[in-house]
Amino acid sequence: MELENLISKKLAALPPIERKRSVMGAGYRIGYLSTREESGRMSRVYKCWQNLISICYGIKRLSRFPAHIDSHVCADWLCFETFAKWHVENYRDGYVLRKDSIAEDNKVFCPELCRYVPKGWTGFWLD
Repeated sequence: MELENLISKKLAALPPIERKRSVMGAGYRIGYLSTREESGRMSRVYKCWQNLISICYGIKRLSRFPAHIDSHVCADWLCFETFAKWHVENYRDGYVLRKDSIAEDNKVFCPELCRYVPKGWTGFWLD
């Protein structure tokens, strides 16, 4: 119950928007990009975006990984299409998105502080 209350407070603190927040009560789409590949499978960029929303606002994920309770997604990246644009410009095959690759204690998923890093990489560096 305490975790649910914390998530409710995080969601209540999100900036107001004119669209329904359809992913974990936080993320939303403006609809001009497809979430599917031609094969019908969910696209890599949509999976990545859903994952970062889930890390910060999903009760199942936060139950398993309470270290992310204080983490959040910046207002711009709550919109799938905005995140997708950054992803296309920065993604590298075989890499994973990390919020703490520049600032070790970073709690915000945002374009200024996130990077794609090699899978399994655990260090951090300064740009």
